[in-house]
Amino acid sequence: MGEHSKEYQKGYDARQDGEPMNHSKSSDWQCGWWAAEHEIG
Repeated sequence: MGEHSKEYQKGYDARQDGEPMNHSKSSDWQCGWWAAEHEIG
């Protein structure tokens, strides 16, 4: 779980840095990413 959290945070930070204006888009991406991680793991 720790590794997943670290990867999630890394992706989250990168996304926030890259698209600070697209909060709704960011949220959708985060939810999809998180769900995919849990599907796999």
